[in-house]
Amino acid sequence: MAKKKATKKKAAKKKPANKNV
Repeated sequence: MAKKKATKKKAAKKKPANKNV
């Protein structure tokens, strides 16, 4: 579960970053 939470946080951070580009 801890690993899934970390993945979701990374994905959320990468999503907005990609949209900004």
